[in-house]
Amino acid sequence: MRLFHAIFILLSALALTGCRDSDAADTRRALYTLDALVADGSAHYDEAKAHADSLGAVAIRLSGTPAEAQARLEAADAFADLDTRLALQHTLEALRCTSDPGADTDTRQRVLIRLASLYNSQGYMTKEAFEIFSSLSPRSMSDASLERYYVLGVQLYNTLARNSIDAPLSRRYAALAAAYRDSVLRLSPDRISIAANRLLAAGDSEGAERLLLSHLPAQGSAEAPDASLCYNLAQVYIGMERWEEAEHYLTLAAISDLSRGSRNYRALPALAAMLHRRGDTERGYRYIHRASSDAAASHATKRQIEMASDLAAIDAAYAAHRGRRNLIFWCVGAAVALVAAVALAAFVMLRRKNRQLNENAEGLRLANSSLSEAYEEMESLNARLASESRVKQKYITSFMNLCLSYLRKMERFRAELAKTAAKGNLEAVTKAINSSRYVNREIAEFYTNFDEAFLSLYPGFVAALNSLLRPEEHYPEELTAFSTDLRIYALVWLGIHESGEIASFLRCSESTVYNYRTQMRNRALRRDSFESDISALSALENHSAASTFPHRTTL
Repeated sequence: MRLFHAIFILLSALALTGCRDSDAADTRRALYTLDALVADGSAHYDEAKAHADSLGAVAIRLSGTPAEAQARLEAADAFADLDTRLALQHTLEALRCTSDPGADTDTRQRVLIRLASLYNSQGYMTKEAFEIFSSLSPRSMSDASLERYYVLGVQLYNTLARNSIDAPLSRRYAALAAAYRDSVLRLSPDRISIAANRLLAAGDSEGAERLLLSHLPAQGSAEAPDASLCYNLAQVYIGMERWEEAEHYLTLAAISDLSRGSRNYRALPALAAMLHRRGDTERGYRYIHRASSDAAASHATKRQIEMASDLAAIDAAYAAHRGRRNLIFWCVGAAVALVAAVALAAFVMLRRKNRQLNENAEGLRLANSSLSEAYEEMESLNARLASESRVKQKYITSFMNLCLSYLRKMERFRAELAKTAAKGNLEAVTKAINSSRYVNREIAEFYTNFDEAFLSLYPGFVAALNSLLRPEEHYPEELTAFSTDLRIYALVWLGIHESGEIASFLRCSESTVYNYRTQMRNRALRRDSFESDISALSALENHSAASTFPHRTTL
């Protein structure tokens, strides 16, 4: 049983929470609707004012006729919630129309009831209202007029009970108001607001709640709720301290009031005070100022007096709220400005840093380009050095091989002479020593070795020489041995320019060398600069990495 009881309590709590969430959502939606009406309520007022003006125009057209009093009374009823002065003006005109002895008595009494009700609504004309009420004769009234008379009695004695500072007198007035309330209900049981007030006065708040809820349209219905019923239900919930429901029905009552264009109402200022107490100061400020403006425009002095204290309290709270909001705004603005300044400073620093990085990158690019050029030059130099090293190695190898060859030959020649001398054949030894056959053979072999070594070291020599000669004078590029004139210019290629040195190397006379050189110049394309061109080609071969002739070895 305890388990079932706990489950029941839990489900009830969840259902109640769901209902509260739903009610809160309904209240928020209703507040948004009310916000729109408060911000722009002139359209509904203009419509209601146009209707009241049309009734006033009808009354003016009926001026001087028996129907004028009824038309004026209808116009006064239409203006009652729009403009108290215009309602009073039409009521006084209706009273004038019914002042003749032959006027309808019931119509005159209804006019006096309207006049007393207007005086009572102003708050400071209670005496005049009570005098008119006391002068009325309910025995001669129709049921419709009598109902209005009883309602006026309820309103008038409630006003006296609220304003009295004498407690016993206040209770007496309240009892009289209750008596008139009972009279209204006996005559017209369907006056729900008055019936609910009677239940409240008897302490039956739940009964008043059930009664009012039963006569309000169901939630979600398209039918607009009655403002008076919603306001009375809100008062019931305020007495029961059910603030959320009270706020909801005050909101519905205010929506109903503004939707019908009324300017003389009670729900909106009451809702503004409630919103202010729960912390929604900004909305409460808008609502109380709209209510105050409407009360002033409708000349409802009593409403202005009633909301004066709430207006002052809400204005003070709103001023403090705006002060805090402005402080927050300035603090946020200062923070944003500071962040913007820091961001700007950071942007400037980053821009400057980026410029420096770009300059450094450009410097690195130029340095890299210089290093690349230096690297290329170093590679070229290394290639030249490697080539020169190979040439030198080849030259030294050839020189050593040549020297060793001559040493072996000298050793063989010495051995042959030693054998001949050992046999005692001195004549043969002398003959061998004096013979030039051996020397000539060695010289021929030397020249052959020279030609091979030179062509190996400088394979582009013949092509270079041909480039300086006329086409018909060219040498075959596949030569393997030189003639004397080619050997002369091979020596010039090597840097030996003196004819005496050349003649000594070639074992001929200087005149022979001169003749060969003259003949070669005569075969050249440019005779005068032939030998300087040979020297230039030699220098290019020995010192440049970029070869003009593709088949020669780079020094």
